[in-house]
Order: sequence, then C-alpha cells, then structure tokens
Amino acid sequence: MSDRSNASEPQYDIADELAALNPFRLLEELEPAFYERHWPRICFIRVTVSQLARESGDLHLAMGVAAHLDVLDAADLIRRTLRQIEWPEGRLRAYRDELEQPLRAAYRLVLEADLPEWLHAARDIIRAAFIGPTTGNDRSSAS
Repeated sequence: MSDRSNASEPQYDIADELAALNPFRLLEELEPAFYERHWPRICFIRVTVSQLARESGDLHLAMGVAAHLDVLDAADLIRRTLRQIEWPEGRLRAYRDELEQPLRAAYRLVLEADLPEWLHAARDIIRAAFIGPTTGNDRSSAS
C-alpha cells in the first residue's frame, strides 16, 4: 500500500477501502454488460471481500447494508462496526494486507473507460491504494 504521509491528501483507512470494494459485489446484477467484459477480476473481488466480511457476523451485516450506501456513508458504517468488533491492531493490519490483491484487481477496473458512473466515487480510494499521494508513483504494475 502507499505511504499516506502527506497531510494535504486524503487519508484512507481500511473502512474506506472496504467501502470502495464492496459495491463490486453488485456488478453482476446491476451492470451485466460490464460484468461480462471484466468478470474474472470482479469475481475475485466479490469472493475475497465476501470471505473477509464473513470473519465477523457484525461486519458481514454492515457490509450488506453498506453495499447500498454511497461510499462515504458506507465507510462510516464499516468504521463504526470495526470499532465495535474491537479487533487488535495486529489483526486489523493483517486484514488490511488481505485487501491488497482485491484492491489491485479493482484498480485495473476503475481505469476502464466503461466503468459504471455509480462506481466513480470508489475510484479515488482504490487509486490511492497504489499511487503514492506525495510521489505519484504508480504501484499497480507490480502484479
């Protein structure tokens, strides 16, 4: 993940990243043409995010609700849920590390010209995971 040390840039956390990835789980139903063109990446994101969400019943429920909210409201709901779960810091770091590959897959998708408009709000968060806010170094090609 990128170094997010520049105070003038948005500082995204695990809740923001989960909120940005979560709507990709709805693409097969809501955007079948986009899904058909990009299904391997979308399936990977959907399966991985769903598995991670199931690690806590409360998080699983919050992610279900959050999928139908805008990204900022979804991130707030997920953030509150993660606080209630009270995972130790080490577990949160490991969980965030598990998001790297789905974020990498989503990064490729948010660069597509045919990205559905309702996913544009997630684009900045996903891009920030791989483009350092201070250097602009693109880390997405490391896959």
